[in-house]
Amino acid sequence: MLVGSAIQGVAGFGSNLFAAPLLVIVDPDLVPGPLIIAAVALNVLILGANRGTNPWRTMAWANVGQVFGGVAGALVLGAIAAEQLSMFFAVMILAAVALGASGFAPHRTPRTMAAAGALSGFMGTSVGIGGPAIALVQAGSEGDELRAALSRFFLLGTVVSLLALTAVGRFGWGDLATGLLLVPGTVAGYLLSRPLAPRVNRRTLRVVVLVLSSVAAAVALLRALL
Repeated sequence: MLVGSAIQGVAGFGSNLFAAPLLVIVDPDLVPGPLIIAAVALNVLILGANRGTNPWRTMAWANVGQVFGGVAGALVLGAIAAEQLSMFFAVMILAAVALGASGFAPHRTPRTMAAAGALSGFMGTSVGIGGPAIALVQAGSEGDELRAALSRFFLLGTVVSLLALTAVGRFGWGDLATGLLLVPGTVAGYLLSRPLAPRVNRRTLRVVVLVLSSVAAAVALLRALL
């Protein structure tokens, strides 16, 4: 969580993309609920430090799509048997990595923003990784503007995800308590990112995150198959 949060503090997203495949290997119960709790803390911190210019208006259509995607993600997760969750998580993580590596950058229109928001909401709720989908349509934004817009989008997404997961019985008090254990590392990683942000090459960081995430997700998938 420390490393993942430092990555997101620098790049605007990537915390859960880095952390989720590793947490699935440690214990599948850490994903998605507890991981989303840590994301709440991280996005509040980033939001407070990055004001941006009308970030809520920038993400308006994406937020609409995110609500519907979040509900759909919870319904799918609720229908999957417990013994199949590890495999589902691993496959979804690999899909998130593929999105992040695709380099596809559609024009920002209400339609593409809503579609990206829906996909982000679905993946954010089902496996805790909503960043790659929305980052595709935000490829032209950088620095404070990107972090301001995405932190607000992700914060709303975490609320939607937690409500939807609770409704389908995939989030409870135990998940909340476990999620709180991930918060100290999350906060420490964010504080570490502050002096690193102006010194780190974001493109190199993005490649490293994608490679590490894909390897960890592949290991998680092999474990689930075996």
